[in-house]
Amino acid sequence: MPGFSALQRGPGGDRYRTPYGRPEERFRIPGLLRSLNLKDGESGGEPMSSMESQELEVEQANDRFYRAFESLDIRRMEEVWARDESVRCIHPGWGVRSGWPAVRDSWVLIFNSTNGIRFEITDLEIGVKGDLAWVICVERVQMRLDGEAQESRVLATNLYSKGPTGWMMIHHHGSPVMERPGG
Repeated sequence: MPGFSALQRGPGGDRYRTPYGRPEERFRIPGLLRSLNLKDGESGGEPMSSMESQELEVEQANDRFYRAFESLDIRRMEEVWARDESVRCIHPGWGVRSGWPAVRDSWVLIFNSTNGIRFEITDLEIGVKGDLAWVICVERVQMRLDGEAQESRVLATNLYSKGPTGWMMIHHHGSPVMERPGG
């Protein structure tokens, strides 16, 4: 399909598999560069194609979203979202939040009741078509909610739109992954 690109990593991939520590240590080098054993600023010889470059930009935008989430700072979350009436957010077990004011309020509610949260992202798939991009992934979530430790897995879809300031989130949907009995 012309103009379409998709990047996929399986569950055995090394994306975001660094020790839990400060968020900036876990996300500083994008997973794509890490998978190529490159450091920030290294090119690896062959220049990236336009699609690879866009996939990397989307991956970096997705990293910024999870860093903002882990920070529990609404100002940082505001930096990753488009701020108009077209944005949507569906948190696990919640209804649809439509428009930036409702989406922002949902993050404030989550941040105010969460003492700490950490993500390990696996099964990452990135697709790009023009100025629209999507990321599908599994979030392994470790958090303290109202003082109690919890762990869960969430299947997430994140949509991004490219504008003058780069890739901005326009939709986040998280669905709980139910564990099979016995494992």
